[in-house]
Amino acid sequence: MERLVLNQKAYFTSLKEIEEFQNKIDKYKNSVIVIPSNIYLENYIKKGYKVGCQDVSDYKSGPHTGEVCAKALKDLGVSYVLVGHSELREKYKLSQDVIVSKTRRCLEEGLNVILCIGESLKEKEQMQIFKVIDDELKGVDKSIIISYEPIWSIGSDLIPSFEEIMDIISYIKSKGFKKVLYGGSINERTINELKDMKGLDGFLVGSASVSFENVIKMIEVLSE
Repeated sequence: MERLVLNQKAYFTSLKEIEEFQNKIDKYKNSVIVIPSNIYLENYIKKGYKVGCQDVSDYKSGPHTGEVCAKALKDLGVSYVLVGHSELREKYKLSQDVIVSKTRRCLEEGLNVILCIGESLKEKEQMQIFKVIDDELKGVDKSIIISYEPIWSIGSDLIPSFEEIMDIISYIKSKGFKKVLYGGSINERTINELKDMKGLDGFLVGSASVSFENVIKMIEVLSE
């Protein structure tokens, strides 16, 4: 698996922006997994990128307006799916049962799941980080990829200490999960600080993922 996963969220709003971005990083396409807005999935797939979707339905199929089913994603050529991103957990109040169902739908279709977990600032201050991790890993298949993203860090340019992240990565792996990513204010500086951490398999990048300059710098840092 590539070490750099680009969650482009809803930042790009035109094909022109997508094409300009691709023109700059096409030669690095084998170094990244791109997770764009749904309407741009095919634009990346046709160009030979490994592509993920930002969410998936917990339904197999049926009368569910606005939902995107795992089977349809697989048929399109998607390889990865983000499940449980903090922005979606908060917006849709996702239960753990729904999270588990989403992961199962993906696995049934042979899709790779990247499950996002992480604590709020309040939970961190109350020393509940490991309880949050236990709750958000409950019932999910051990074969999936975990992305640890402390919610309080996202977009803040702040990250936990090296030791804190290493302890959490080790804890997740002690639960039987084989691949763990880190996300939360990731850029070339924070990647450089964390890239050699034992047990850390890669990075989930948010806002920095739509700047080709930032992406190229991050690829270069990981190649050093």
